[in-house]
Amino acid sequence: MFDIVKSCLYLFSILFLTLSIFWVKKNDRKLNAVSYFLISVWTVMCYQLSVAVLVDTLHIGVSIVSVGIMNYALALGCTFYTIYKRERQKYEIHIFDILVLLVLAGIAVFWGGSQFGWKFDCFNYQSSVDCSRHLIYAREVAVKHELTVSLPFMAVNTGLFFEAMYAFIVPYRDIHLILMTDVIMLFFAGAMFWTLVRCKLNTKLLLVMGGVASVFYMMGYPLNNMVFGTSYLGAGMTLSVVIFGLISRYESGEIKKNYFCTTLIIALFSLLKTYSLFFPIVLISVIVYFGVKYIPRKFEKTLKFIPFILTGLFLACQIAICIVFKFFYSEIPPLSALGEWGYMYSSFFGDFVFLLPFILYRIVNCYKTKKWPFDFIMGMFMIAYIVAFLYACYLGKVSPYYYYKNYYLFWAIAFYMMLEVISSCSKEKLEFIVIYCLSVLGIWFFVFTGIEAVFEEKSEINGQTLNYELNGRLLFRLYSWNFERAKEEA
Repeated sequence: MFDIVKSCLYLFSILFLTLSIFWVKKNDRKLNAVSYFLISVWTVMCYQLSVAVLVDTLHIGVSIVSVGIMNYALALGCTFYTIYKRERQKYEIHIFDILVLLVLAGIAVFWGGSQFGWKFDCFNYQSSVDCSRHLIYAREVAVKHELTVSLPFMAVNTGLFFEAMYAFIVPYRDIHLILMTDVIMLFFAGAMFWTLVRCKLNTKLLLVMGGVASVFYMMGYPLNNMVFGTSYLGAGMTLSVVIFGLISRYESGEIKKNYFCTTLIIALFSLLKTYSLFFPIVLISVIVYFGVKYIPRKFEKTLKFIPFILTGLFLACQIAICIVFKFFYSEIPPLSALGEWGYMYSSFFGDFVFLLPFILYRIVNCYKTKKWPFDFIMGMFMIAYIVAFLYACYLGKVSPYYYYKNYYLFWAIAFYMMLEVISSCSKEKLEFIVIYCLSVLGIWFFVFTGIEAVFEEKSEINGQTLNYELNGRLLFRLYSWNFERAKEEA
C-alpha cells in the first residue's frame, strides 16, 4: 500500500510540475496550448535529469522520493510566483494541432506494435547491445537508485518511470515498459518537430504541408532510431529540436527573457548529458547566433562584415576539427571512442536528395538577403561538422558508426529548412514547390502502397520482367529500410 501511495505522489508531482510551468506567464497574448504543453513536458524531463545529477553528486539516492520532492518544490515555487504576480498565461487550442498529434501517435503505436508485437513483449531491435545497456542503466536507477552511466538522461527518466510502475504491475516485467518508452519517444520526436515548425504555418495549405512533413520526418531517422534501440541518440535529437524551438519562440517575442534563459540552460545541460556528440555543434550555434544578433547593435560598422565573419567561422570550425583529428587525436583520450565500430544504418547522401534543393536555396537566400536565422547558422555548422567527420573517417580516426550519427540531427535541420523555404516563398514559387512535393509523394505512394510490385507481378505472369528488383525503393532507402526491419521478427 505504501508503494502505491509513493508512486501516485511521484506521478502527481510530474503532472503538477508540468502544469505549473505551463501556466507561468510567458507573453501577454494567447499562445498555442498544445505546443507549450509539450515544451513543458520536456522541461520537466530536463529538470528531473538536473535534479538526479545533483542528488547523485550529494550521494543521495536517485529515486521517485528524492526527485519527487524536488518536483513539488519547483512546482510550488512556480505556482506561488503565478499567484503572487496575479498573472497566468492565456492559451488557445487549435483543433488541427490535436489532429496532427493524434495522427503522429497513431503512426508511432502502429510501428511500435509492428516492431515489438501488439502485446509489447518482443525485444526486437537491430542493435541488441545498445538497447540492452539502456535497459540495464534504467534498472540501476529504478532499483539501486544510482547513476552508472555518463549520459543519464534516458536512464533517469526511464528508471524513475520503472520505479513508479513497480507498484501497479504484478507480476512485474519492465521489458514492456522499455518498449513503450521507445514508442513514446518516437511520438515525441514527431510532436516536437511539429511544435518547432508550428509558428511558421499560417495558412491552411501550410498547416497540411507541415503535418505531412512531420509524419515523414518521424518515419525517417526517428523511426530508424527506434528500430535500432538507441534511445539516447533519439532523445538527443529531439532535445536539440526543443532547444531550436525555444530560440525560435524567444526571437519571435513569444517568451520572456527570464523563462527563456532558464529553460535554455537546463536544456543545454540536459543535451550534454543526453548525447554529447551533438552538444558542441548546438552550443557553438547558439553562441554564434546570439553574437551575430546582438554584437552589431553595439558596433554597427561590423554589419557589412558579418557574411565574411560567419563564413570564416564555419571554415575555421571545420578546419579546427580536422587538425585535432589529424595531429592531436592520440593526445585526447575521449576521441579514441569515436573510432569504435558499431552497427548503424548508412546512406552517404541518398536520404537527402529530395531535400537538397531546399537546403541549398535556404543557404543562398540567407547570404543574398543578409539575414542570419538560427537554422542557417546551425545548418552551416552542421555541414562543417559532417565534412570534418568525413575527413576524420577518411583518416581512419572516426568510424562510420559515429560519422552517420550526425545525419540524425541534420535530418531535423533539413526538414525545417524545407518548411522555412515553403512558408516564405511567393505564390508563384509556392505553386512549383507544391507540384514538386506532390510528385515526390506520388512516387513514394507508388512504391510503398505496392503498385510497383503489382506491375512486376502481372508482368511475370505474362512471361515478362518489368522491374524484377523493385528498385523504386532505392529512391527512399531510409523508409524502405525502416519498414522492412521494424517488422522483421515481430
